[in-house]
Amino acid sequence: MTTVANKPTSAIDIKPVLDSLRWRIRGYVVLQGLAWATTWLGIAFWFSLAIDYLPVLAGASETPSAIRLLLLLFTGAVFSWIIIWWIIRRSTVRLEDRSMALLLERRYSGFQDSLLTAVEMRQHPDHALKFHPEMLDHARQKARAHIEGIRLHEVFRSGPLFRSVVSALLIIASIASFGFLAKDVSARAARRLYLLSNESWPRHTHIEIAGFQEGRVKVARGGNFPIRVSADAYRHVPDVCTIYYRCDDGQHGRVHMRKKGLPRSGQQQYVFNDKPFAGILSTVVFDVRGYDHRLYDYVIEVVDSPIVADVQLDCTFPEYLVDEKLGLFLPRTIPLTSGLQLPRGTQIRIRARSNKELVGVDILDHQTGSTLNLDTAGVGDASRDFLHEIPSLDDSVQLEITLHDTDGVYSDQPFRIAITALADRPPQVDIHLHGIGTSITPDARLPVMGDITDDYGVARAWFDVAKAGNPSREFPFSINSRDAQTDILDIREQRQHPTDPIELQPGDQMLLTIKAVDNYNLDDVPHIGLSDTFELSVVTPEDLLSQLESRELELRRRFEQIIEEMTASRDSLVRVRSEVGQDGSSNGLRDPEDTPNETGDNNTPNDEEVVSPEAERSRSLHVLRVQRGIQEIERSAREVYAVGVSFDDICEELINNRVDSHERIVRLKEQIADPLKLVADSQYPQLVQLLKQLESSLGEFDQSVAIAGQSVEKADQILLELDKVLQRMLDLETFNELVDMIRSLIKEQDQLLDETKTQKRKQARELLD
Repeated sequence: MTTVANKPTSAIDIKPVLDSLRWRIRGYVVLQGLAWATTWLGIAFWFSLAIDYLPVLAGASETPSAIRLLLLLFTGAVFSWIIIWWIIRRSTVRLEDRSMALLLERRYSGFQDSLLTAVEMRQHPDHALKFHPEMLDHARQKARAHIEGIRLHEVFRSGPLFRSVVSALLIIASIASFGFLAKDVSARAARRLYLLSNESWPRHTHIEIAGFQEGRVKVARGGNFPIRVSADAYRHVPDVCTIYYRCDDGQHGRVHMRKKGLPRSGQQQYVFNDKPFAGILSTVVFDVRGYDHRLYDYVIEVVDSPIVADVQLDCTFPEYLVDEKLGLFLPRTIPLTSGLQLPRGTQIRIRARSNKELVGVDILDHQTGSTLNLDTAGVGDASRDFLHEIPSLDDSVQLEITLHDTDGVYSDQPFRIAITALADRPPQVDIHLHGIGTSITPDARLPVMGDITDDYGVARAWFDVAKAGNPSREFPFSINSRDAQTDILDIREQRQHPTDPIELQPGDQMLLTIKAVDNYNLDDVPHIGLSDTFELSVVTPEDLLSQLESRELELRRRFEQIIEEMTASRDSLVRVRSEVGQDGSSNGLRDPEDTPNETGDNNTPNDEEVVSPEAERSRSLHVLRVQRGIQEIERSAREVYAVGVSFDDICEELINNRVDSHERIVRLKEQIADPLKLVADSQYPQLVQLLKQLESSLGEFDQSVAIAGQSVEKADQILLELDKVLQRMLDLETFNELVDMIRSLIKEQDQLLDETKTQKRKQARELLD
């Protein structure tokens, strides 16, 4: 028991060594933690500086203060973690003697667990009672013997601590050098990183974008907006400027701007006018970077282009066009249309409306080359409307209207207004003589008919009559409300006029023109329309009859030729009828003898008809002759009708010239003209219809023969009717010859009477002498 009580006192000299080791460990931990904390602060400084400044070198803007605050908080958080975890927590860990002894045992193998045994027996005396005292004493002596020769610094690995301290020193040296060499930059960095200042980093390049107000501009949809950038030529001038864009429609990308020319006035210009800034359809947000200077969030906002949505024309027409009774050309408002034409002299008030509010309107007049600037600034919808007046539409108008809206956008394409000044044209007089030839008698009546038209109405019309070598004279022409105009100038009535008679004698030449004037009054010269001038020869009734008889003779000869041609056509039909009959009996469409086939049958398969080549050629020839006959018959009908109309004209001339020949007129009208037109209108079409039926029925023997016979009969009937008319023509010619003989006898009698009177006067003078 005495031995056990004395044993702890023998190990007192081991305690100071273990305490020294314990403090050395704590000092190692604190020094290493401080080195790590210093290293982290240096790394965080350079890292934050890189995040804040390197984007500036790449052309970006300064890091936002929010990001710098996050970096600062992160740096503080990591620094606090190092202090707490690596210094405070580790340095305050309880280091017991047993742990220190174990550490020395592992470092120095010579103890052979003696030091650990001595420490445990000291800390747990009750546990030592289980062991032999001599053995414990031996362990203590051995531990004390070895502990005197140990060096505590050998327990620690100096490499990690050395590296940590060197890293901290290097970081401190780099920051100190940075602060010494770049005082302003380091001070600015400290203020930006730790005081969160918004000071800007200095740039080597300075650029500006032209044409923007507060970083925004508006353009018309589909318009162009060239980007113009200027760089300070006294600083670093970049080779290119880069545009980074993003559109509302999802497009994004970047494009490069090249230099434009050389620097001027200390500025280097850059221009870009291609996509996406050409034909812009959606809003574009873009940045521009020139070396280390970047401009952010410039906006090109797309808006609707101002356009003219509606145009109304308030028109006041010239007085000469206005007809209040009929409601014509009263003042009215009309919409603008393409190719609009208005009468010359119209007063026009153009009322237009835009789709957007306007601040100005430019109106270019192509005729004068002048530009009118209208200020339309107003309130609400009032600024959308603008007016332009044309006092008098003397010439065609071509206007180009350019709108300037409140968004600062000009209309992409000018709105064009084209109004054609419709000049008043003279009346159109399309009048011809009816029932009058080139010769008239002194008692003739001159019927005229046709159209007299004018764009805006005819004021009056008249006959203009002049004898060769004499001034013209006017006679009233009655205008009716219908389109067709008819009137008669009666020469006999005018010759008997009590105040202004007209004298025409056989041998005179009369010039007749129908004239008309409209209501146009804008100029001093009236607008007069003229018909063709008709030159008429004044003859005696006998001379006129002689001329008409000559025309009758020519018509009769032409009619005889028509009959001869019609007879030839009829003979051709007879030939067709005979050939069709012959073909049907001797060379029909079916072979008269059935040709046996190879099997010995007497009938062809399916009992089909066999058409010989000769029959086909014959049928084609018949078709050709019938078609030619149709053409000849139709031409003959037209000529017969024309002859009948010519005889009608002769009748009209006899009536209008007041030639007393009623019997002749009845003969010409009822016995020649009317029958000829009746034949042409009724019988000729029947013959043409038969020939068309014959053409379609060729190949069918019975039907074609019957129709051919009917055609020949109808042709005979027509020839019979034509021959009757020809005989009447011959009778009329004989009658005309008798009349001519009587006319000659009367003329000779008159001449004989004149000679007798002359001889009597001569004899009377001789007796007086």
